[in-house]
Amino acid sequence: MSDAPKYYRKCYHPAEVIEIKEKCEKRDYMIEVYTDGSKSTSGVGSGIEIFIDKHLTFQLKYKLAERCSNNHAEQLAIAKALEKIQDLSHLQGNHRSVAVHTDSRITLDAIANPRKHQSLVKEMR
Repeated sequence: MSDAPKYYRKCYHPAEVIEIKEKCEKRDYMIEVYTDGSKSTSGVGSGIEIFIDKHLTFQLKYKLAERCSNNHAEQLAIAKALEKIQDLSHLQGNHRSVAVHTDSRITLDAIANPRKHQSLVKEMR
């Protein structure tokens, strides 16, 4: 037997996993984010639009390696959008509410599943 240290992945307890809620149509959100990822014969990419108080404030695009899948592109878009929102520290306070719009059910299911440990999924959590 070896005395070498054992390394464990950081696994979230089921109680720590974020809750995904459907957007409430009757609520106004300070920040609304639209994400998309795609893969085609012309390449793989992610796109993000961030609206603050209903004004388009940021448009971000990312080109991914050809070996990446559509799901990677979708997940990267959400992760990068969340990073950008986190950088908006000047919008702190009780009035800061965010809605992230995505058409990737696979990504939403992966975020909600505590058994999924892919790096982008962990980053989004």
